[in-house]
Amino acid sequence: MNNEKMDTSAVYTLFEELKESFKQRNEKPVEPAQVDMKTVNTMTEQTMRGNP
Repeated sequence: MNNEKMDTSAVYTLFEELKESFKQRNEKPVEPAQVDMKTVNTMTEQTMRGNP
């Protein structure tokens, strides 16, 4: 287990970018739960592998 703190600002920024992208495609609001866990999981996996 990696004890380093994740850069939460990077996760937040990525989440906001994804949310905006979905809004532009669908023209309807995106519920945070739809992309939030996927984003966090992806960022966590990349961080643990050492691929920022």
